[in-house]
Amino acid sequence: MAMGAGQSFLSLLLLVIPVLILSSLSQATATKYYVGGNEGWVLKPNVSYNDWASKTRFKVNDTLYFKYQVGHDSVLVVTEEAYDTCNTSHPIHNMEKGDSETTLNKPGPFYFISGQVDHCKQGQKLAVVVISSPPSSAPSPSNVPSTPGTHDHSENHAPAPAPTQSAASLTLSGSVGVAMALGFGMVLFF
Repeated sequence: MAMGAGQSFLSLLLLVIPVLILSSLSQATATKYYVGGNEGWVLKPNVSYNDWASKTRFKVNDTLYFKYQVGHDSVLVVTEEAYDTCNTSHPIHNMEKGDSETTLNKPGPFYFISGQVDHCKQGQKLAVVVISSPPSSAPSPSNVPSTPGTHDHSENHAPAPAPTQSAASLTLSGSVGVAMALGFGMVLFF
């Protein structure tokens, strides 16, 4: 029994739609986290940064947003050794222009400390472990984190609200809608 062009396309479309859905889901799952919540990056937050981080599953491409005032503090991306000793002398990256964000661009540990040694020694530091997001590969063996994608924001703005589930649903439903419209249009064409 020969398959018509319309049936062949429909079969192909049924294979492509799940790929589009999975692609949309992986793009919609990156999250922006506001370190310290409304308090921001401060010396003595209500909840320690590491307690907060231990309850969160960070994934590749998630973003950390640090809110602080220019000239009063900074955020350093450092090695584990520098994190443990509060060594600010050779950071991997220095964010000092006020509200800053960094993208967690690979699986593994990332270490952040205050640029003020006394603040770091009083606990203003954060260690996060990034899990691999499917379908990415296993983490590469490395003791030193790569420089995450970072952005300093010179103006002090209140952070935008965290993304909601409806935003992820909108992305997903939009992609599925486009795929279905294309599929139905092609079936009618054949």
